[in-house]
Amino acid sequence: MASVQLSTTVRNAQAGVIETAIGTAPKVNFLDGSLPADCAAADPANVLCTVDCPSQWLESPVAGAVTITGSWVGIGLGSGYIRHFRLMNNGNTVCHMQGLVSQDWESATAYALTQQVNNGGNVYVCTTGGTSDSGGGPTGTGTGIVDNDVVWDYVGPVGMVLENTHIASDQGVNITQFTLTVGNA
Repeated sequence: MASVQLSTTVRNAQAGVIETAIGTAPKVNFLDGSLPADCAAADPANVLCTVDCPSQWLESPVAGAVTITGSWVGIGLGSGYIRHFRLMNNGNTVCHMQGLVSQDWESATAYALTQQVNNGGNVYVCTTGGTSDSGGGPTGTGTGIVDNDVVWDYVGPVGMVLENTHIASDQGVNITQFTLTVGNA
């Protein structure tokens, strides 16, 4: 299989049509549980929060990447750890993009069962809660990755990073940063 590389011009063009294709003021559903097989799969019933995006929700592309405009704001509908997101149309009926959600791994930090972290571009789910080591964090793509007294399983590549993935009912959720990179350099 041959590999292709795209110019920055082509990558910017691809990134630039995302907002047009999805439409104005989309919704982002944050969910617990496993990531659906693809965007065509039914939206799981475990939505912890729905965030309303502004009408113009992406900046102009730079180097094949787009970032959000303003803040994306929502209120917690349930309690738990966010594990994935689904970017929906304005009517919240069609999924156009989905991915894993995690927070940055931190040393000497307490982690709970099903909490997800990212380290080195990978997302890991906590299978045994405890306190992380003082340095390093989980690595690799296996299961049973020991990090002091926390045990992690590899889940997949980083999608969206939040400061805190724990959501409580009626909690305000404010997404201030998300970058989507298209293609390759």
